[in-house]
Amino acid sequence: MADQIPELLDGARVLKYASVVPAVEPTGATRHIVRGTLMGPACALAIASYDNTPSSGFYLFYLGDDGTVITDTHHESIDAALDQAAHEYVGLTWTDVGR
Repeated sequence: MADQIPELLDGARVLKYASVVPAVEPTGATRHIVRGTLMGPACALAIASYDNTPSSGFYLFYLGDDGTVITDTHHESIDAALDQAAHEYVGLTWTDVGR
């Protein structure tokens, strides 16, 4: 995956970003199924919000090796999205991107 952190993903402004490969370990606590196919671990994670408004909640995006969104989960707060990411991956280091 490219080392460049995206500013937008699917039209949502990226607020935090964490690379998963190579040092982060998936916990195996969750499974993501997209169109009937079990997805492997993400290459990176991003927390983003649409229109940069907290009232719409926050999305935890799971990115593929080409930087595109594979799937996402919706959360009421950034902390809830961070908690979900920590539930799924051990050793994440987050970069603040914007607000």
